[in-house]
Order: sequence, then structure tokens, then C-alpha cells
Amino acid sequence: MKALVLFTAIFSFVASDPIEPNVAPFDYMNEGDKLQGFLSVPDVTPAPVVIILPDWDGVNLYEKQRATMIAKELGYVAFAADIYGADLHEVVEFSERIELSTKYRSNNALYISRIKAAIDLMKSSDLVISDKIAVIGYCFGGTGVITYALSGESDAAALVSLHGGLTDFVVGPEVKPKLLVLSGGADDTATDIMKLEDTLNVANATWEITRYSGIKHGFTAFESGAYNKWADERSWKSMSFFLQEALGDVAFAGKIPAAESVETIDYTDVDGALLRGYLSIPEMGSSAKVPAVIIFPDWDGVNQYEKLRATSLSGVGYVAFAADIYGKDLQEDLPFDTRREQATLYRSNQALYVQRMQTAIDLVKARDDVDINKIAIIGYCFGGTGVVTYAFSGAEDAKIAVAFHGGLTSLPSPSPEIKSHILILSGGDDDAHGNQTELEMHFNEGNADWEITRYADVVHGFTSWTSGGYNLLADARSWESMLTEFERIFNMDGSGTVVDVATEAGIFNTLLAAAAGAGLVDTLSNPDATLTVLAPSDAAFEGIDVMTLVSDLEALKTLLLNHVLDTEVYSKDLSNGQVVTMLGGGEVTVMIADGKVMLNNAMVVSPDVMASNGVIHVLDALIDFSDDNIVNVASANGNFGTLLAAANAAGLVDTLSNPDATLTVFAPTDEAFEGVDVAALLKDTGALKAILLNHVLGSVVMSTDLSDDQEVTMLGGGKITVKI
Repeated sequence: MKALVLFTAIFSFVASDPIEPNVAPFDYMNEGDKLQGFLSVPDVTPAPVVIILPDWDGVNLYEKQRATMIAKELGYVAFAADIYGADLHEVVEFSERIELSTKYRSNNALYISRIKAAIDLMKSSDLVISDKIAVIGYCFGGTGVITYALSGESDAAALVSLHGGLTDFVVGPEVKPKLLVLSGGADDTATDIMKLEDTLNVANATWEITRYSGIKHGFTAFESGAYNKWADERSWKSMSFFLQEALGDVAFAGKIPAAESVETIDYTDVDGALLRGYLSIPEMGSSAKVPAVIIFPDWDGVNQYEKLRATSLSGVGYVAFAADIYGKDLQEDLPFDTRREQATLYRSNQALYVQRMQTAIDLVKARDDVDINKIAIIGYCFGGTGVVTYAFSGAEDAKIAVAFHGGLTSLPSPSPEIKSHILILSGGDDDAHGNQTELEMHFNEGNADWEITRYADVVHGFTSWTSGGYNLLADARSWESMLTEFERIFNMDGSGTVVDVATEAGIFNTLLAAAAGAGLVDTLSNPDATLTVLAPSDAAFEGIDVMTLVSDLEALKTLLLNHVLDTEVYSKDLSNGQVVTMLGGGEVTVMIADGKVMLNNAMVVSPDVMASNGVIHVLDALIDFSDDNIVNVASANGNFGTLLAAANAAGLVDTLSNPDATLTVFAPTDEAFEGVDVAALLKDTGALKAILLNHVLGSVVMSTDLSDDQEVTMLGGGKITVKI
């Protein structure tokens, strides 16, 4: 069944938390090798099929979960395909993963043969609509998807690569299926992405590539330390909508309102400039305040196009205001020279441009029907340049800035702390987008949260209905991307405050009771707050004397506030060795190793749970704020008695106990001292001190920071060589 989509609505595809797999094993053969995949079937068949290529540890629980999600949530048959072989589903050893993945990456013919075997198997099934086939892949499987695309094979209608490893792909015949690539900004480099775009353009591919800021490799893997809920949900929604269109289940029709529904608003800037904007109000069944979107016009001034976009936005529940930049007398049918003169004026006077935008934002914020904490700014072309310029100024009023085909080649230096989330939506053939590497560097310099999407064969002005550059698919995809991100940023899914989310989750009963006893419920429920809560689950309280905790309410309050920050900090904002001061005054040290994030003694088991007034990170323990210096930790361990005695004799206990120090200690256990003449060591305290300092570094170094043949200079001046 095909639906006609008038894309003023928000699509509600949401990535679930991991679910119990509902799959059946399916044996098949390829190249004489026995393979076993796993099939998940939706309630209604026949249906399109999505074939899942596994990551580098083989087809196992993760791929079965994703197959179940696709069948349950999207209504497609899902088949988790086998690449390595039926007896290689759980590849645990790192060296074996390297060996197997390299085998297929270096043998494109074999890899493609494996993919085609899965496609042919599904095409022959009565459960499947044989001309509606998609292939998606994660990590190693994402590499396989791009390899398959560039092979010229045409059995699939849609291909999706999620955090796929980018390599020097071999360009073959023309790419037939539509291709979606979803990449972490801290995984592939921007240069790699530009190189991939060039490769795909040579193959005449219809591609779409999205980048997520600060996101590492494996961001969709539920149990991985790299898992990121935001990027997982964004990529899931993007993929779902992409598959719906590519498989022919929806067809787009650009929804141009029959007429604008706006109210003319005259207003004055602080410099006396007379301005005229256009307001569109949603039909509201209650007196509740709603988010607002301010639209900044392209270079021909605010006119019918912006009025129609405002009307479309009010149709999905936003107060929308098409703002004026040039002035009330410079709006309709402007000559080319006037457009150029005005656009140049504001591009060269960025302070004036930001002032014009701020005046419009202040006007909208003053309305009784607007939630002042939920303001978005969007801009087209010249207006797209404007919203990024506004974000770069460090202004805080806009939660999100969205640039459609904005001119991004001559941006100002960013503020050290960009407050607005930035969403860039550009054509792949639009020179105004500028250099991707430089653009990402600018965003990262300002510590921005950003997302960038580009569309193949799409030129400047692709959303303008009457222009020669209009592209229906890119218009629909970019509009959907904006609306779904609004939904997340403004928390319009009803998830509520931190207390609401914690209550609904059902695993924070002890924490909530403690917060109530300490009088912190109002603090955590404050809708105007911006919080990060490090939330121990009920399981984290097992073995803890809760009655003793609640007997001293002041101490309890301090303990709980030491699990709270008054700013939003996401998992991607954390770095190894980072020290964070909590609201209660306690300090938390971040340790990241082997894909796990530790906060002092507590491990983050579920990061980035969104609430309307902040973000929650679920912990497996209460954070310990006791004096956990190296000497105390070693003493409590019980295996370092000889080392501690030696440190005491050498006068190094204070050094190792210094709370302001950042140290790494290579600590011999008591067993390591067997056969060593400890008494002789202790006699020469000068030599002993040198030996011990040659086991100490003046910085925090995790195991993951070490590499084979790395040479490290110790505090005692000695050098050690790492062998892995």
C-alpha cells in the first residue's frame, strides 16, 4: 500500500530500547559454506524485506534485536544475514575479528557474494515482496553496504550504512539503489566523508550523508561504551523515513499551503529601523504555552515564501513568525542589485544582523502563548547564514538553529561556547555549503552540538518551490529532519521532567524516595531548570543501609546534590581524566576505558536519557566521594603492602596522596616482590625513591591510551617501552 505524504506532519519512528529478540534461525549456503541467518516476521505479510549485515563480531544478539525492531516497529520482514559462517556467530577474540573482517574487506567479490546470497534467499520467500528489498549494515556491515552499492548490483532499492568503516572503495558501474550513510563526527573524519562523496558522485549515486557531532564509532550498539541515545534515535528515524520512501510505501507531495494564514506585525528595532513580520498561530485547544519558530528569510526579503513556511509550521503546532531583516519597505519583488546590496550589508555587519534576529526573537518571546524555553530559529539561504551567525555569537535564546541551503563559506569566529544546537541541511552540489572539514572545525571550536546532512545532486535553493533548483525529495527529507529534531529538543513526546521520567522508568524508587526525604523533588521537577542527573538505579542501592542514609537529611541532601549538575552534559561531552564539580561540592573523575564510562566508582549503564528539564545518566552504584587517593585505594586492595611500605620509606606517601595530583602508577603487587631483597631496597632510600618514581607518571593514562612500541618517560626520568 502506498501513501501520499503531505510532509507537514512529524513522522514518529522511534528507536526502542533493546528488546527481546523474536527471530527464527534460517540455514542457507554460499560458496560451499554453511551460513545461518535469523528471520523476524511482521504481523502482515507479504512485506518489504530489510537485510541486516552484521558488525565485525558476527551475527548475534545485537542483529537479532535490530531485526525484531524492524519487524515490530516498521512492519518489514527482517533478516539478519550471516557473513562469516554458521559456526562464527560469536567472535570474541579481537585478533579473530581483525582476521575475519579483513578477509572480506580485502575480497570484495566474496563479500558481495555473501550479500547476494541473503538477497536471493529473501527474494524467493513468500513472505517478501520481491522488488522491495533494502540492505542495512552496522560497522563492518556498513562497509559492506557501501561496497555492495559500488558494485553496480541492482537487486536492492535502498541501502543504509550506519557507522560503517570508510576505506578506499573500488568504484564500479553506476550505483542503482538509493544510499543513506549515517556517520559519527568523532568516528570518520570530515575529509573521509568528502572523499566518499566524490567516490559516490563518480558512480552517479543518489546518496544522503548525515554526520553527528562528537559521536564515536559504534554509536548504535546498545551495550557499547560508544552508545549514544541521541544519535541512535536520530539515525533510526532517518533510516525509517528513508526506507519508507525508497521502498515505495510513501510518496511525497510538497505541501504548499493554498494560501498563507498570517497576521502582519509591525515592530521597531533598537536602532529605529521599521520592520514588518508575519505571525501564524496554531489552532490550540488549551491555554498551554507552545514552542515558537522564527523564520529568517532568504536574500530576496521576507515575502510569500516565508509566510507559507510559517503557515506550514503553525499547522503542526508551532507559533511561527516570519521575521524581517531588511525593513518593511524591502520585502516584495526586490531588484537583483537591491538584494545583493542588502545581503552584503548584513553579511559584512554581523553585529547588526544578530541584532535584527534578536529583536524578532524578543518580540516572539513576549507573547503569552509562547514557551520562552522552546525557541527555534530557521533560515533559508541568506537566512541560513544568519541563524548560524546567531549561534556563533553565543546567544542563548534559541535552543536550535536550522540552516537550509545556507551560505556557510564566510562565517565569523565562533563563540567559545555555542549554546544553540545546530542543524545544517545542504545540497551536495551547493558551493555555498563550503568546505566540510573547515565547517566542522568551526563548530567544534565553539563546542557546538551539531548535525550536518547533505543530499546528492541537489543544488542551492532546493526548498524553494518555484526555483529551478527545487528538489522534492531533499525538501521532504530536510523538513522531516527539522521537525523530528524539534520534537526531541523541545521534548514534545511527553517524557516530562527528570522526576517524571524517573518515575515512569520504574527503576529509581529508592532514589526518588531519598530525593523526597531531602526536599529535592521541586528542584528536580523545576521545568525551567537545566540539569544533569547521575541516577543510581534501585539495584545500585542493594547492600546499602538506606535507613542510615535518610537519618541525616542534610548529609543525604549533599550526597544527592553530588549526583546533580546545573547544566546539561551528554555522554559525548565527557573525556578521560575530566574532573567535574557537582552541585553538592563533590568532585567526580571521569574514566573511560574499554568502552566503559566510570564516574569515580560508578559505571554509566545507560547514558543520555532525555527529560524536558535535562538529561539522566543511569548508574550501577552511588558515587563514592570518600578520599579515594592512590594510597587509600592500594591500601584497601590488600595486595600492595610491600609497595606501600617502600613508598613510606622513600617519603612518597604525600606525593601519592595529593588530592590535586593527576597520576598513573604502575603498581607491583606483593607477589611481584617475591625473590627481591626488600630489606636492601629500603636501606638506600634515595635509590628506592628513584625506582618508585620510575613506576609513576604525572598524568592519567588509561590502558586504551597505550600502543605497541610506545615509549613513556616516567617521573624518575627512566623510560619504558610498551609491548602489546
